[in-house]
Amino acid sequence: MKVSYFGYAFERLKDGQKYAFDLRPLLDNFVQWDNKKQKNSFTHGGEKLFLLKESRGFYLFVITRDSDIVKKIQSQDFSVSEIGAMLRAGEHLGFASYLIVDDGDLGFASTIMAPKSSAFANFMNDLLDILGISGFRFRLMPLLKQSTREEVLSMSVVGRSSVQINKESSFFDDLRSVIGGSVEEFEDVDSLELVLKPRRKKDIKEASGRLLEKVPDKGLEKMIIKAKDENGAQLVDMYLAGKGIVSDQIDPTKAESLRSEIRKKKKENAVLKDKVIEHFKNEKIKKASPKVLAKLSDASAWPR
Repeated sequence: MKVSYFGYAFERLKDGQKYAFDLRPLLDNFVQWDNKKQKNSFTHGGEKLFLLKESRGFYLFVITRDSDIVKKIQSQDFSVSEIGAMLRAGEHLGFASYLIVDDGDLGFASTIMAPKSSAFANFMNDLLDILGISGFRFRLMPLLKQSTREEVLSMSVVGRSSVQINKESSFFDDLRSVIGGSVEEFEDVDSLELVLKPRRKKDIKEASGRLLEKVPDKGLEKMIIKAKDENGAQLVDMYLAGKGIVSDQIDPTKAESLRSEIRKKKKENAVLKDKVIEHFKNEKIKKASPKVLAKLSDASAWPR
């Protein structure tokens, strides 16, 4: 399971100014909100969405159309951990994503059938609409990074490697010549993609190193290499052309330690810390809470 990291902010529609404040009090107040009718109204693709708090800054984002799960989520007799265990076991038609929130950024982890980050952004904007707040929209902004060739070569294991080049690359003509094609025959070919695919559980670091050495930067549209260092449990995508989202890999089979593992990975991700600082600077986000949004962090305001 991959944990992807995002910055978040509330954008004021009239002028595009973005504001960021700690989202956790708002989410906690929503979870405690005693309004079953409204909390039962969030949907995505015809299925119901629920946000449940597991611990400080850690939430389950659940999608389901199973009426039994809906009743259990709404019941005071069922704990969040029990619901999470039930969904992980696949006992009913329900799936949960895992959301870890900090002040200004968050991590989002989901399995194939669980709701994605875009569904969470829509969920937040539906909440603003329900509360009658029309002048702001909630934005999730992926925190992106680009790796260097030196970083890839420093990895202990390298797997599947792919490059995509256009006609500006000298490597394009080299590959065309190998195929035996003429310039006229390749006139309508926009780009070429070359993939090195390892045999099962084999390391192709040397072969990928040759590819890194030969492919020039000019005309390089995409280069993605799966690799891991000596401490990595799983291969991760490293983007050398274009940018990929900052992320960590988590073993989803270790359900009993999933929360602590996500927290640990997020805390130790040095790239993430730099990208969060860079994100606030580049997006010109104000660390403030407009009056109409500030009240959402006040628990006493929600009954009204």
